[in-house]
Amino acid sequence: MRGKMNKSLRKGISVIMVATTIVLSLTGCKKSDDELLLKGVAALNSAKSYDAKAVLSGKLKIAFGGNEKDRNIDTNIQIDQNVFVEEERAKVGIVLNSGKGSSKTEAYLEKNAGEYDVYTSGIDGKWKKMVFSDISEAKKQTGIEKMIQLADSIDSYTKKESSNENEAVYEYTLTLDSLKKMSSGIVSSYGYIIGEKNIEKYMDGLKDTKVSATIVVDRENECIKSIEVSLADLLNKVFDEVVKSKMGKDGQDVLKDLKFNWENTTIKTEYSNINNATKYEVPQDALKTKEVIGNVKEELAKQDKKAKGK
Repeated sequence: MRGKMNKSLRKGISVIMVATTIVLSLTGCKKSDDELLLKGVAALNSAKSYDAKAVLSGKLKIAFGGNEKDRNIDTNIQIDQNVFVEEERAKVGIVLNSGKGSSKTEAYLEKNAGEYDVYTSGIDGKWKKMVFSDISEAKKQTGIEKMIQLADSIDSYTKKESSNENEAVYEYTLTLDSLKKMSSGIVSSYGYIIGEKNIEKYMDGLKDTKVSATIVVDRENECIKSIEVSLADLLNKVFDEVVKSKMGKDGQDVLKDLKFNWENTTIKTEYSNINNATKYEVPQDALKTKEVIGNVKEELAKQDKKAKGK
C-alpha cells in the first residue's frame, strides 16, 4: 500500500515539475518592454527598405500689430513613403489638406549612372525632372528622409505609463543632428510661408532646444508602432531666427509686431513592411518629361562662384 502511495506521489511530483518547467520556459521567452523597444530600434536603424505614413498637424497663428486674429492656418499634411535604402530609390506622396480642399504632389528618386534623378509632380499635375550628383541633396529636394536615427542604448529612453496593455510607451529626446535631418524633409515644408526652404541652417543656435518624441511599442508584434514628435517649440524658435535674419537690423521695429506661433503641432509616423517595402514603378509620364533641370548642385556651385567673382 505504502509502495503504491509512494509511486503515485512520485508521479504527481513529476507532473508538477514538468508543468513548472514549461511555465518557466514560456515566461523566460517573453521579452521585456525594454528588449522589445531596442529590437524595434535596431530594425528601423538598419532597415534596407520600409514604408512610412506620417501626418503633420497643428495650428499656426500669424499676428501683426498684436492682433492674433490676423491669420490662422490649420495644418494637415499626409506623407506616404516607399523607401529602398540599398537601391537608393524612393517614392513620396504628399497630400496637403486645408479649408479650401486638398492638393497632392508626388516625387520619385531614382539612381541613374552614378547620379540621382528626381521626378516631381506639382498640384498642376505636370512633371519635372532634376538631376543631382549628391543623394543627400536629392533627398532634401524630395523630402525623403528617415525622420529619426534612434539611439541603441536603453539609457536614452524614459518609460511612460500606457493605457493600452498591448503597447509600451517611451519618451526620447532628439539630438540637434536629428532635428536638422528631420527639418530637411519635414520642417522645411513650412518654408513657403516665409520664402525659405533651407531652414536647418538656422538651427545651430538652438542647441539647448529640447524636442521630445513619443515612441509606441507594439508588444504583440514586437516592433515600433509609431513615433510622434512635438514640433511647436522648435518651429517657433526656428521661424524667429529666420525672420530675424531676413528682416535685418533695419527691420527690427517691424519684427516686434510680427509673430509666428505654432500650437499643438506634431508629426506622427507609422512604419511598416520593414525590409519589404511596397514596390512601385515611376509613371511613364514622368520618365517622358521634357522639362529637365540640369545637375542642380553643379549649377548652384557655378552661380555661387560667379557671384563671388563679381
